[in-house]
Amino acid sequence: SALEAMGESPQLISGRRDNIKVTHPDDLALASAILNAQKHAYI
Repeated sequence: SALEAMGESPQLISGRRDNIKVTHPDDLALASAILNAQKHAYI
C-alpha cells in the first residue's frame, strides 16, 4: 500500500457498520437501504 511504501503501517479503526464506501454499482442498493432505514428511524 502507499502507507507501507512510506515505511508506515496501516491500522484498522473501528467504525459504524453503516459507514460504507460506494465503489461499485452494486453498492448503491446497500447505500439506498441504509439511508431509507435511517430516514424511517427518525420519523
